[in-house]
Amino acid sequence: MICFRRKFPKFFTYKEIKGIRGDLLENVLLFVINFIFNINNVFGYSVNSQSGNLKLISMGIYAPDLEKRKEDLILSKLLNQFKISGIPVREIWGDNDILIISNQETIDCFGIISCKSSLRERAFQSAFWAIRSRLEGKHKHVFCTLDFGDSDGNSEIGSRDHDKAKKNRDVLESIMDRCYVFRNKDEVPRSPAIKSLDYLKIDLERWEADFWGL
Repeated sequence: MICFRRKFPKFFTYKEIKGIRGDLLENVLLFVINFIFNINNVFGYSVNSQSGNLKLISMGIYAPDLEKRKEDLILSKLLNQFKISGIPVREIWGDNDILIISNQETIDCFGIISCKSSLRERAFQSAFWAIRSRLEGKHKHVFCTLDFGDSDGNSEIGSRDHDKAKKNRDVLESIMDRCYVFRNKDEVPRSPAIKSLDYLKIDLERWEADFWGL
């Protein structure tokens, strides 16, 4: 069980705290996928998308570095095209925090993970990018959250008691292929779409086989 403290020293700014949480969750997931799960030919990569410079980050020993031509090919497939009236078509990088790469006879991305420490509007943001990406590809779209909760500490996903689920849960269950949550089952009851993180290994193995038709 991985625990995260809700309070940080006062000398951290709110922006810095958000960055620490986001980076920490991504690094934890990369470590789990590449080191703990250790699935043959399946690796997780984060992506540096600063200033339009897309580059896979392998965290050194956890995943192999890719040849630049292979890296460029993978990243180019994940750009979303947007057309606004009167403006030339633009290619935009979406909400692709972690890419799940498979290296069988050829190499390709078959899964995209969006990592969020809390939900708020982020579930809707991730759902939007998942829909956009599906129009141009066939990736599995996953949402992973620490679910820090609302001002009272209660889950932002919640349950589906008496068919009165929170909007966040409705969106995640209807749009995302899976949502992995770092909360106990009594706080966020599981469903076909909402799982604990340990279920991710089963999903990755199944999804990779489906992707290649194995």
